[in-house]
Amino acid sequence: MSMPDYNTSASLGMTLNEPGPPLADVRAQRGQAPAGQSVYKAPSIDYQDLLKVLKKATRELFQARTGYERAAEYYNGLSPEVFSDPRLRRLLGLQEDVYNLNYAAIPVNCMAQRLSITAITVPGNAVATKALQDLWTANKMAQEANAFITDVLKYGDSYYQVWPVDGPNGRVVKMIPQNPMTTRVMYDPEDSRTPIYALKSWDEPGDNPRHPDKRADLYFPTFVAKFISTNNGKHWDQLPEADGSWPMDNPFGVVPFFHFRAGAAFPYGQPEHAAAYGTQDALVKIAQTAMGVLEYVGYPARYALLAESDASGSAEFSDLDTDAPDSFLTDTDGRTSGLRQGPGELWTMRAQSVGQFTAAPLEGYIAMWNQAVGAMSAVTATPLRFFTDYGGEQHPSGDALRSADRPLHEKIKTRMLTLTAAYQDKLSFALSLSGITIPPDGISIQWRSLDLADDKDAMNNAEVKLRCGVPIYQVYLDLGYSPAEVDAWDLPPEAKHATPPQLWASSAAAVVLAGGENTTVAGIKPPPAPPGAPPVKPGMPAPGSPEAADMMKEGGNSG
Repeated sequence: MSMPDYNTSASLGMTLNEPGPPLADVRAQRGQAPAGQSVYKAPSIDYQDLLKVLKKATRELFQARTGYERAAEYYNGLSPEVFSDPRLRRLLGLQEDVYNLNYAAIPVNCMAQRLSITAITVPGNAVATKALQDLWTANKMAQEANAFITDVLKYGDSYYQVWPVDGPNGRVVKMIPQNPMTTRVMYDPEDSRTPIYALKSWDEPGDNPRHPDKRADLYFPTFVAKFISTNNGKHWDQLPEADGSWPMDNPFGVVPFFHFRAGAAFPYGQPEHAAAYGTQDALVKIAQTAMGVLEYVGYPARYALLAESDASGSAEFSDLDTDAPDSFLTDTDGRTSGLRQGPGELWTMRAQSVGQFTAAPLEGYIAMWNQAVGAMSAVTATPLRFFTDYGGEQHPSGDALRSADRPLHEKIKTRMLTLTAAYQDKLSFALSLSGITIPPDGISIQWRSLDLADDKDAMNNAEVKLRCGVPIYQVYLDLGYSPAEVDAWDLPPEAKHATPPQLWASSAAAVVLAGGENTTVAGIKPPPAPPGAPPVKPGMPAPGSPEAADMMKEGGNSG
């Protein structure tokens, strides 16, 4: 795909450069130097110096990978510690993934489903907006947006690599998501907001399929050093470019990796379900134990107690044979003993009575389960209904729903701010590679509203906002419609302007109106009374107000 031509007049307020912006402009616009003196010194373009940086970076990447792997396991419902006693595990025949209950994924998924981008524009610049939309479409960002956001929330960190590629049809700007298992951006020790370089390391098939080659690329603002290892990272060699040069030039003055983070940590994020690890362990253990109890003692077991004289010396009752005192349960499979636990089993022992063992009750496990689920809801600020009411049959509505969702919505709004800044940085750099210089804050990222557009109470609130003079356009946005949807309705220009408030329709205005004809609300006189209407007496509701209507109903009912 070739890059489109975005030539336009200077009146659009943008800087165009052919074939691209001057490097000085890009460095000034996208410069990543700290505001102040830093102790960090960039390494020289020397193999030995860069090798030290590579070893330090790979070590940090591998250490961080442990946390990311743990986050993925808990998201998938696995718990590394279910039963500490290996004999009990063998007795129950359990594996870690027998009852993998990915409850810890719920806090991640319910956030990802609400973090949906509805529009990306450059306000006041139609050409830049068109270029941005072309980049978005060419890189299939809409198809992978939800999966990428889910990864950010699941791992706590994820990245986008932005780099121009020369294809058969011209220059193409690639925006490629990078997994934190293979990629890590390093920051200035004096300024955690300033990236100094990035590492991308991965396995690459080599001559030996059992031991793949390892690749590692270091991206600095001015060059890219590529390495390869054929002995599992014990020794790294330079990987020259096709023309034999090393390292590769980076003419953009920017580390071309853009960091997206979740959680409240900085500069590296935190998985959104990290606080749920403990409760996930509890849920898995409760489920494993309860299923084991249900399997072994869920049905009543019967027993028959015989006299010792009748049982002695009988091979049928070897568990009680006085000549074979060691014939009780001796192995982990429980097959030496004649006493077998299971549905319908009959235990035969000394004495002269019969009976059955009571089936184990599961109420205690259910109570523990509910406690663990409630704790997970509390520690992750996720409404309990997302864990317990999958069908939506008991969902609250209106104000109750908004009140229950408020902690979750506040957390999502905070993540929107962080993700918006990362998207702006990434897209600003991508536009600069296309020949358009737009500052990051010049790009508008619009997210889907967290409120329901068809909620009855929301519609009532919308009516109140309109009476208060809020522009119709803003009311539609507050109802949850996206700007693109509202713009497609071709509303008149005045829909974006405030209107004179009409507060007399509210109960507060009725009280003021009762004080006299000349009383005003915020400087606005009340509407004149209808022709022939009696004057308003002090303490009486205004004619036509909801209070007056209620009074008429009460009067009619009493009469």
